[in-house]
Amino acid sequence: MPKQVDHEQRRRHIAEAVLRITSRDGLEAVSLRDVAREAGVSMGSVQHYFKTKDDMLVFALERVVDSARERIRARLEPLLPPTSIRGMFRAIAVAGLPMDAESVEEARVIIAFDSRSHVNPRLAEINQRIYTEALASLTEQFQGIQEMGGIPADRDAALEAGTFLAVADGLRAAVVLGSMSKEDAARIAEYHVDSVFGPPEAE
Repeated sequence: MPKQVDHEQRRRHIAEAVLRITSRDGLEAVSLRDVAREAGVSMGSVQHYFKTKDDMLVFALERVVDSARERIRARLEPLLPPTSIRGMFRAIAVAGLPMDAESVEEARVIIAFDSRSHVNPRLAEINQRIYTEALASLTEQFQGIQEMGGIPADRDAALEAGTFLAVADGLRAAVVLGSMSKEDAARIAEYHVDSVFGPPEAE
């Protein structure tokens, strides 16, 4: 019988090659030829699964974002259920930071795609969708906490959510670019959470 080919697995294999090249050499180094070489397949095979380079980049971006989400979820799993609202948000803030080799590579790749999105409408659309979904989810969480009295009623839940995301994105970039240590980034993340929910002593 002919060998069964897992097409989705092949697409993921090629996407992983895209991500390795991007992390190592930057997104500008990604070409169909170099991806084929990195993945150990023919150019024809790459073109079979991805009709254009844009198709390949879009799939790779979605892969790395999904991977980052799963990694953060795995970091948070042992902390559930949270002992406090502040403790949970502190964990979320720190879990999103690039603190080990895997998360540093993910962050490096995501930043590279972010930079490319301003000249690539398809990547920009994905980034906008990811941000919009994250902001909506976080805003809903802040609103729920506010209704329970966890933060003052005069605070704007949408602005708090947007600020939280902006701080997280800024710290991630600072660590990856080498302008801030992981330890300082974690301290700043905790400081921001304290500014919203109050210090641990106030819990």
